[in-house]
Amino acid sequence: MLPEWAMGVGVIIVAVFGGIGLLIRTLPAHMHKKKVDASAAPTEELRQRLDELDELRSRLAEVEERLDFAERLLATHRATDRLPPTA
Repeated sequence: MLPEWAMGVGVIIVAVFGGIGLLIRTLPAHMHKKKVDASAAPTEELRQRLDELDELRSRLAEVEERLDFAERLLATHRATDRLPPTA
């Protein structure tokens, strides 16, 4: 069986990716509802969206690093379980 912390890491990863997926699905619908001024609003809104995208990219990179760490930790734990006992 998996250790409790591994299951917790899995739940966190699923929640983060689910939230990102939900955000991506609802973002286009939200963009069409807004009326945009023809002069300054598109540039300002574009900058805001790019900032949000940069933040999501950095958060995703952090989640990937944590996932890699958890996978390495699980692999080491499983490898020590398979080693024969030394006498």
